[in-house]
Amino acid sequence: MRGSWLVFIRRVHTFLSIFFAPMLLMFIVTGFWQTAIPEEKAAEPGFLHQIAEDFSRVHTDSYFPKAGVADPSTVGFKILVVALCVALVVSIVLGLILAWNHAKNGWWSVLALVLGIVVPALILWAA
Repeated sequence: MRGSWLVFIRRVHTFLSIFFAPMLLMFIVTGFWQTAIPEEKAAEPGFLHQIAEDFSRVHTDSYFPKAGVADPSTVGFKILVVALCVALVVSIVLGLILAWNHAKNGWWSVLALVLGIVVPALILWAA
C-alpha cells in the first residue's frame, strides 16, 4: 500500500509541476525583472524590454496589455493564479514527502529544509 501511495503522490506532484511550470516561470522572470533591473534600465526602448514590461503587467495587474483596453483583468485569470498558488503549495508538500521517503538519510532532507528557513530569515534580519 505504501508504495502505491508514493507512486500516486509522485504522479500528482509531477503533473502539477509540469502543468504550472510555464506560468510559475513567467512570474519568477517578471519578479526578477521588477526586483533586479533598475527602473531607468527597464524603461529603455526595445523589443525584449517591451516584452518584459508587458509580462510584468500580468504579474502586477493580472492582465496582458492590449491596445485600446484600459483594464482587461479577468476573473478567470485570477482564479488561475489562485489555482497556481494552491497547486504550488500542494506540489511543495508532496515534494517534501517524496524527498523524505526517498532519502537514504532523512536528516539531509531535514537539514536542507531547516537551512531553507533559517538562511532567508537571517538575511532578512541582517538587512
